Amino acid sequence: MYTLVDRANGEVISTIQDNDFAVFQEHLVSESSEDFDFYINEATLAYLVEQGLSPEIAGAFEGKLMGRGMDMGWEKEAVGAETFHTGTVVDDEGQPLGGIRVDLLDQAKMETGQLYEERTLLDWTYSRADGTFTLETTPESPGTQLRFSGRGDLVLASAFLEEIGEQGEFTVQTITGSVHTAEGETLSGVSVQLLNWSLADGDEEDEEETMGGTLSWGDTDANGRFAIPVHLPTDSGEVVTNLEILSPSGESLFEGEYVFDPAEGFEIGNLVARKPSPEWGDSDEEVHVEESIERPFEHPLS
Repeated sequence: MYTLVDRANGEVISTIQDNDFAVFQEHLVSESSEDFDFYINEATLAYLVEQGLSPEIAGAFEGKLMGRGMDMGWEKEAVGAETFHTGTVVDDEGQPLGGIRVDLLDQAKMETGQLYEERTLLDWTYSRADGTFTLETTPESPGTQLRFSGRGDLVLASAFLEEIGEQGEFTVQTITGSVHTAEGETLSGVSVQLLNWSLADGDEEDEEETMGGTLSWGDTDANGRFAIPVHLPTDSGEVVTNLEILSPSGESLFEGEYVFDPAEGFEIGNLVARKPSPEWGDSDEEVHVEESIERPFEHPLS
């Protein structure tokens, strides 16, 4: 049994059996042995149904993919577990933050000749819409550390564990703001992506970049609001962020720099972007869905 979670907000999509999960695994790309999410949109879903995905599971996505793609996390259903680590992920204002990946790690003892500590992944989950998370553990192997990762798998925070049980609240920074057109129209369902950042008074060594992808991102809601989980220094002055706004179809609506001081807060206000073009991406060429979705990516809209 597996649970599917929308990484944009922590909403549980469905619980599925092994046969349906095998369809996802066979036809969608995994970047590594510890890659526990898939990208799915309406075209992808239609293709998976053709490959044997059950109508019941396809129906669980009804209305959830209209005008958007979804980064869908998956986790194993805890069966027969009796001990758990629990907690809550919140943003800077104490509001619940869903869709954050939480890993339970076990730190191995350092051996002579080792350069780095080795950590074993014991369990993982995604924070739910109310920010809560639950990780399965055992008294024999309780784990030593929690690791919190954003939607681009950027490590946001970590914490060491002492006892099994409730671990309390964990705060994750989020860059927040809203997106509108120059005419004041709200843009909902667009992706605001943090491509990289650097210290305004720093050098290239301060810059965090990804290999052809995004550090983190957040999708706008019905009011045009977004929240991007990040990890930025709050004692080093202003930071320069490179942001890009993409439509659900992948059209670039805005790209540019935004400078702010995290010590003064993470709200960056209103971003002005172009309205998506209805004709963007139209082509007379035949598209082979199975070829277009079977490719590696950090985020499909990057």
